[in-house]
Amino acid sequence: MEEDPQLHPTLMCEAQVVRMMRTFPEDAGIQVWAARAIEKLSADESYGDRTTRRSLGQAGACAALVTALVTHCHNAAVQTTALRAVCSLAKGCPANCGIFQDADIATALIGAMRTHAAHAGTQVAACMAMASLVSAASSAGVNCAVQLATVGATDALVAAVRAHIQHAMVPKQALYAMYTLALRCLGPADVALPQQLLAAQVAQAVVAAMRTDITEQTLQAAAASAIEGLVQHNDGGGAAAIAQQFLDAGVGEALVEAVAASSPYGAAAHTLNALTALVHHGGSAAQLLAAGGAEAIMAAVGRLCTRGRALSPVVQFGRARVLSAAMKAIAALATKAPADSARLSAAGACQVAVNALKYNISDDCLLDLSLKTLAALVTAAVSHSPAVALSLVTAGACEAATATLNAVLLSPSGSSNVLTSALRAICGLSADASAAARLNTAGAREAVASAIPRCSNHDDAAQSARLALDRLAVGAADASSA
Repeated sequence: MEEDPQLHPTLMCEAQVVRMMRTFPEDAGIQVWAARAIEKLSADESYGDRTTRRSLGQAGACAALVTALVTHCHNAAVQTTALRAVCSLAKGCPANCGIFQDADIATALIGAMRTHAAHAGTQVAACMAMASLVSAASSAGVNCAVQLATVGATDALVAAVRAHIQHAMVPKQALYAMYTLALRCLGPADVALPQQLLAAQVAQAVVAAMRTDITEQTLQAAAASAIEGLVQHNDGGGAAAIAQQFLDAGVGEALVEAVAASSPYGAAAHTLNALTALVHHGGSAAQLLAAGGAEAIMAAVGRLCTRGRALSPVVQFGRARVLSAAMKAIAALATKAPADSARLSAAGACQVAVNALKYNISDDCLLDLSLKTLAALVTAAVSHSPAVALSLVTAGACEAATATLNAVLLSPSGSSNVLTSALRAICGLSADASAAARLNTAGAREAVASAIPRCSNHDDAAQSARLALDRLAVGAADASSA
């Protein structure tokens, strides 16, 4: 007998929606209506306010959506709207992600992608749902990621990119989902992953997506994030093999083109970070340099990070983000390919690193990265290229490093990381006779001596300071006897 709706006057809207789904499970129209209502209810609250999402989950919405996906597996409208609702319910709500996992959302989601492979809307909704599920805090996101990977998420995402390579949204959402999946479920020694990625031809799919529109910033950012995630978050024995797969697929040239076309608020930092990940985690630095990596980095810095007047905080943040990514890329290339450091220097890396130290003296992170980049260039110069040491001196590295150290010493709460990096940079520079003379003229000897009391809890900094003092003393003696 049908229940009298008057018996339930206090049921909340959330419970009413779920009740409709359960009462009419075979009615595709009602399932679409209910999924849209769930999406709307979830989307109307802020990311941090999970009250409605939790209420829907507790009322049974998560399980009802999975049931709808399974029951109407051949109905694209149900699949698309239900997956959009899954995305909204899972976003920022680990409790709902746990419920979805228990209901086996992974099998239903990947099934939807395979059954409706030609339907772009379903693919976009599935990719967005996957990213929301995997991005959940705590163990819920990790568990969902592992569950999705086990039932074939990687193959499904690659298939989506290939089938809809010219679509405006599918590749970028698939690549972003690939990135979130890599962040969550790749272990440091997932030795089987390179073979899985090779079999799925992930590298070729990512590069193909990049080349569809090298100027499309969100697409390039998603592709670069996927590259970084797959390489950087599998930093065990498989990282080098994965990086090489990307390089063999032509990612070096694609990244160089993407950097050249990037904007400070678009893909610039993402593409530079991807390049760094490839170099640092086993990729061939020489191969990336041959593809024009050094020239692309310096050109991007010159184009995007030139300091102007009256910059807004938003503009400053965007430029500092790009500059920080550029510092990491230069340092990685100098460290991994010291024999090719002359190419970095010729492209302007020494001047760029020195200028970065002057960009914003209150940005400790950027100062630390810039000093580490100087140190990496110095190390490469000492071992392989005296010309690079001369470029550093000419660019004002000695004066900039000394000024940075003095600025840290003037602040009682100065960053210990910046202090250590400044001392290491000065120590490295002091190994060159001409640089030691410039350092002494800039007052580095006195600054280093003043820094020693601040190094009591930092053995590396203290060791660098003592070695720098010895080298500077020798340089001063040589200069007085000349």
